[in-house]
Amino acid sequence: MSNFGTWLLSELEARNLNQAELARRAKSTEATISRIIVGKRGASAKLCNAIARALDLPPELVLYKAGIIHKTGEYSSLVSTIAHRVSLLPEKDQTIILRLI
Repeated sequence: MSNFGTWLLSELEARNLNQAELARRAKSTEATISRIIVGKRGASAKLCNAIARALDLPPELVLYKAGIIHKTGEYSSLVSTIAHRVSLLPEKDQTIILRLI
C-alpha cells in the first residue's frame, strides 16, 4: 500500500465509507480507487480534486498527500480542513465564525 493509499483508506474508515461509495462520489470506478489504495496506480490531479470534493477536504491537502504538490502551507491538516469548510460558507456566516474564534 502506498502512503497515499494508506492515508486515503484511513480517511474512508474515519467517515465510515467504502471504496465503492468514494468511487461514486468522485465519479470514478471502484477498481481505480482500489488500485490507488493498494499502490498499483497513482492518482491524477483531476482525480485528487474529485476525491477532495467527495470527502469534503481541501484539494491542496489531497494533492499534497498524493505527492502532486510538495507543500500545503504552514497549517495542519485540521486547520486546512476548517479553513476550507469556512470558505464554502456565505460571507455573513464566515463573519459570525470569525467572531467566535
